[in-house]
Order: sequence, then structure tokens, then C-alpha cells
Amino acid sequence: MELNEHSFNSYTAMRKVSENLAMRKDYDDGIIYFRFESNRALKDWEAVELQKLKGYHPCGYGFGGLKVENWKSIGIVTTWNCSTSCR
Repeated sequence: MELNEHSFNSYTAMRKVSENLAMRKDYDDGIIYFRFESNRALKDWEAVELQKLKGYHPCGYGFGGLKVENWKSIGIVTTWNCSTSCR
């Protein structure tokens, strides 16, 4: 799905966009790692919206480590993390 400013305006669109999102929980370290692959980098507010959609609101679980990499084999990869427990 092509991302644009309207992609995050409806719940249905957000669910479609979230199909490109992978999550990995590391309970030993207490961190949830997010990875999003697309044709462009996510903006920080877009990553926050995806994290909230997955049930981890940044006000409680935090939000950090946003990083964007261009991988020739798969495209743009945006990664970030949050805590596994709400503070």
C-alpha cells in the first residue's frame, strides 16, 4: 500500500498500513522492537500511530530509537522500540 498523508486518517487505512509492520518482543530485556518496510521512511508521528494501533501507547510504553535505513534488497526500513511494560 502506498503511504500518504491520508493513510493515517481512518482506522481501516491504518490496519492496511500495519500489514507492513513486524514486531518482536524481548521479555528478557523488556523491549519491543518494531520494523516497518516500505518505499519511503516513516515520519516519527506515523511510527507513533502504528505503535498505538498495536496497543502500546507511547505515553505509557515509551517511544525511542527511531532509525531509517535504505536496504537495496528490500527498500526503506524504519525501526524503533518501546518498553514491554507500561510505566
